[in-house]
Amino acid sequence: TIRRTIGSTNANTPSARVTQPLEVEWFGAVGDGVADDTSAITAALAAASTNGIVLFRPGKIYLVTSQIAIPSNNMVLLGYGATITSATTAQTKRFLFSSKIRGAIRGLRFIGLTGGATGLGEGIVEILNSQEIMVVDCRFSGTDKNGVFISGTSTRCEISNNIFNANFCAILSDDDTVNQPTFIRII
Repeated sequence: TIRRTIGSTNANTPSARVTQPLEVEWFGAVGDGVADDTSAITAALAAASTNGIVLFRPGKIYLVTSQIAIPSNNMVLLGYGATITSATTAQTKRFLFSSKIRGAIRGLRFIGLTGGATGLGEGIVEILNSQEIMVVDCRFSGTDKNGVFISGTSTRCEISNNIFNANFCAILSDDDTVNQPTFIRII
């Protein structure tokens, strides 16, 4: 667990220890749109563990070059004013919630994520066999993928207050007749 110390100006007073959300910069993210931030984001998510919040700083542009799997339940990625982008490569770029219970992505902008297969079966944010996942206040633009792809036995997910512009498709749900997502709320 990473802890930020909030100290007193008085050297004789013990410092209070408060566990706060983790910033991807603490793990080496640069956020300049040039340096690859994939490893730093992955490390921040791993360190946040269950019930963790990972923060992306406003005004920063984080370059992602490969898939990032959300490692545990109850994870929140919070990034109002921050952007996720990618270099054009043959790799799939997405944030994957696979078999997770509760989680959210809030306020991130996903711009120009391309590469890999296009269209059906791919999403910048993919929700697979998961429950109670929220994608809120995000913006998806200039991608060759679906903004959000919901598949498998996913249930009770909410996709709300997002903007989709120039994507293959805004939101796509799996049409598999055996494992269809249920109770999906799109606002």
